[in-house]
Amino acid sequence: MKHSVKFRLTLVTLAAILAVFSPITKAATITVNSTNDPAGFNSAITIGTLGATVTLRDAMNAAVNTGGANTITFAPSLAGSTIGLVQGTAPSVPAAFGLSITIQGLNGNRGITIARSSTNQFRLFLVYGSLTLR
Repeated sequence: MKHSVKFRLTLVTLAAILAVFSPITKAATITVNSTNDPAGFNSAITIGTLGATVTLRDAMNAAVNTGGANTITFAPSLAGSTIGLVQGTAPSVPAAFGLSITIQGLNGNRGITIARSSTNQFRLFLVYGSLTLR
């Protein structure tokens, strides 16, 4: 019985330490407004450094690098469009503490298609963490 009490106290102490030293991240909504997948993308981009043109790869990298629970949406002007991923690596969602990404499609019957746009075989997404597609 004494072991379980010590274990509980240790978990409570660990949770308190994590709460104090974990970075505070706010949930953000990132809007993709371009179907491009350019070479030379910035894999270290954050939400705070996104420019006026936001690709799906930029949005994924920014959400991962910033952390927290973020939602990626699409500009209504992209309705019916295809986002062709041409780079040889899939945007990835690593298993990180507190990381959660939701990709919210457009409403209605004119959604967005995400497709491989090259002859190279690669995953469209590589997910180790929490990714929700809607």
